Amino acid sequence: MSMERVPVSFTLDGPLYAGLERRAKSMGKRPADYIRMLCEAAYLARVGREKNLPATDHDLDQAVRAVFCLAGEFNVATIAHVTGLPAGVVDNALRGFKLVAKARAQKRSA
Repeated sequence: MSMERVPVSFTLDGPLYAGLERRAKSMGKRPADYIRMLCEAAYLARVGREKNLPATDHDLDQAVRAVFCLAGEFNVATIAHVTGLPAGVVDNALRGFKLVAKARAQKRSA
């Protein structure tokens, strides 16, 4: 099964691109190929499970899922499953994050 590639154009901050370029080079890839791989992993981590799309880089897929978990994109059970942490630890961490965020917001508004 052949998949059609569609060109996409966007800009990045110089330091971000430099970092991506260094990582790509260390992997023997062109920066555009590495950026495509990251975009695919992010997309598959976000919607891949619901559409049963396989991830092409399991470690990267797990890292992206963890980032979305930390950003509050998933519930406690899902975060526990993805990270391998007990649900109680995840719940405590999320409550702690909320307390810190609330305290910082109050501090800024004071």
